[in-house]
Amino acid sequence: MKPGLTGPTEIYMPAARFFPSGFELSVSDPAGTWSSKWDTDREVLSISTNPAITLHMVTIIPSD
Repeated sequence: MKPGLTGPTEIYMPAARFFPSGFELSVSDPAGTWSSKWDTDREVLSISTNPAITLHMVTIIPSD
């Protein structure tokens, strides 16, 4: 991440095409230090993490 930038990471996901049954999200950060919000209209997943943690592993997989 570029120093001085703030705000959530936004990922565009055409969910109907790639995740017709929904998706599961996991983040490597400790529980309670991150949050997510799905914008159905824009098909954008926003993920907010703790800026003190420098590496974040995000995994998105289709729901069963």
